[in-house]
Amino acid sequence: MNKKMSSSNNAAKMSSPSGQRTWHGIGARTALAALLGVGLAAQAARGETVLFSDNFTVSANSINVNFENNAGRQNGGALGVINYTKAGPDYVSQVGNPICPGSLLLVESSTDGRGYVSPDHNFIENPGLGSASFIRFNAYPVIPGGAQGPEDWVGITLGTCFTNRNTVVDRSDGFGILFQGNGGFYAFDGWNQIGRGTYTTVTTGYHAIDIRVAGLGDGNPWDGANGTVIAVFADGKNAPLFCYRKPGVGYTNNWMTLMGAGSTPGNVCHAIDNLQVGLAAAMASTNLALKVDFQNTTTTGAPETQVGFFDFNESDVGSATYPTRAGEVKVTLSGMDTILQGFYNRGGVGNGGNLTFAGIYNDFAFKNGASPQSLTLTLSGQGIAARERYKLTFYSYDQEITTGTHSVLFSGGSGTTGSAGPLVYTGGQTPTSNSAYSVTGVFKADAMGTLTLSMVDTFSGNDTGIRLNAFEITAEPLTPRGTRISFY
Repeated sequence: MNKKMSSSNNAAKMSSPSGQRTWHGIGARTALAALLGVGLAAQAARGETVLFSDNFTVSANSINVNFENNAGRQNGGALGVINYTKAGPDYVSQVGNPICPGSLLLVESSTDGRGYVSPDHNFIENPGLGSASFIRFNAYPVIPGGAQGPEDWVGITLGTCFTNRNTVVDRSDGFGILFQGNGGFYAFDGWNQIGRGTYTTVTTGYHAIDIRVAGLGDGNPWDGANGTVIAVFADGKNAPLFCYRKPGVGYTNNWMTLMGAGSTPGNVCHAIDNLQVGLAAAMASTNLALKVDFQNTTTTGAPETQVGFFDFNESDVGSATYPTRAGEVKVTLSGMDTILQGFYNRGGVGNGGNLTFAGIYNDFAFKNGASPQSLTLTLSGQGIAARERYKLTFYSYDQEITTGTHSVLFSGGSGTTGSAGPLVYTGGQTPTSNSAYSVTGVFKADAMGTLTLSMVDTFSGNDTGIRLNAFEITAEPLTPRGTRISFY
């Protein structure tokens, strides 16, 4: 972007920014889609219902983002052609621009404003119990060559009402997430920041973004009942980079907006490609990856849920369901203490070394008593395949010094086989790494597709009790990868 976009000549607006490297986007984009599994053919093979699709491939540069949308670029979606409503000056959103052919170009102009593009459809189609809605696209947060800065970004809002379309990512009435050119991300619920972290270490090129949205209770994330859970994935990874459960009733609308923003003088360019909106997906059970952080929610100043983990707290009354790429997983924790509803936050675990998981070590679910205690964790649902093997990592720690030294053994029960541990921790001895007080084992689900996991502690100190700070689960298949399928 060595030349500034002219605001007086439409041709200049459409072909600018000049001085950029030319992206031969169609071939590169196709190869990337094949590599990351985001092409239409690949998704159809998984048995998905694609509602809307746009590959943004057109025959010429246009500031009309609906240009040729009935000429093949939106083929493949059950809803057919859907127009967009845009905001900002005409030239800040384009299709067919030479710097990103075959993509939607979004521009932030320091003098003229920012580009917003919103599909003219309220995507509240019900995925059904055990399934999820998905929003997928390839995002190029900052196209190099001009006035861009590393924190400039491309983003999306979803779950918004009609009047909040084309609103900046942290000012809507729905969920928003932005992806920065430096590999960082920020997430928002309305005006509130709810998470931040890193989605990639590769700071150039397109990144495949996959957002899964599921409804709690009845499976519908858009009916304003029971609540909504959101999982965000990047670059084909099975583990989500961000997880969120919308408190209260959830969402009642799903108008969406794409946007790009830059904070530096001049014009900053961003690209969106291969936008898809749909329902469910049939994926191998070997794609399972889930992380859950057990936390108290009433302690003021308590750390937020660990980034990349779903939260489980006293409001769940012992059970919560989460979306994964392999299908939903219901997590049930039984045997918790009646005091404080079985959750406690010591707060303020210091970094005794290379520690980034302070959020999970600060708080826990517990059961106290004058003799060894136990908790039972049960995992079930479409994401858990019958007789499949799974690798589980458990975290157990309490920084209260008087709790002494604990030894926690994890074992399978009720048809689940496998064991892990013992995991030994000493109260008050600060963890020096993320895995300081963790243990990993392999467990095999029973014939009904359920993992039943028992944890029992022994101790030497003034008190006893079991603590469960968090757990992670991934598939550890015996069968060839991808041969066992679950519907999601």
